[in-house]
Amino acid sequence: MVDSVKELTVDLHDYPDDAKVFHRIAVRGIVRRGDRYLFVYSRKYGDCRFPGGGMERHETHADTLIREMREETGYDVLPESVGACICVHERRRGIYGDLLCMDSYYYFCAVGETVHPQKLDDYERDEGYEVCWLTLAEAAVRNEAAAAQTTWVQRDLEVLKYLNAGSAADE
Repeated sequence: MVDSVKELTVDLHDYPDDAKVFHRIAVRGIVRRGDRYLFVYSRKYGDCRFPGGGMERHETHADTLIREMREETGYDVLPESVGACICVHERRRGIYGDLLCMDSYYYFCAVGETVHPQKLDDYERDEGYEVCWLTLAEAAVRNEAAAAQTTWVQRDLEVLKYLNAGSAADE
């Protein structure tokens, strides 16, 4: 799918040294239209996430990206648009007190104009997932405000900082 990967690391050091390690791979999309980016907003926590989620057994990164984008946003990824990638290596305390080691692959891509109904998981419905288009600055403000009550927001904050620095302006 992509030749080069920009790597970022988030380690919250909020887990015990002897914690059981849980590994996960996720794939997320970065979709830009003008100065706005596609996000999933959580009414419950107030954070904005780049849409995507966990890879299922026997899926490729492309399969996961296409499935997760459609489920969370209703948009279809244009497969030929999938380009450069940012990988965030994340280490933080998991839900059950374990050490979550997750690699999230953020792919630059485009989506079609048709919007289908979302197909949200129960927890996504409970969090009040809404699709929104925001500038990087708007998303960063929301995520910084939500950082006190959520740990996963740090991952997307790192990506927002990277994008805002212009490092990926031509992706």
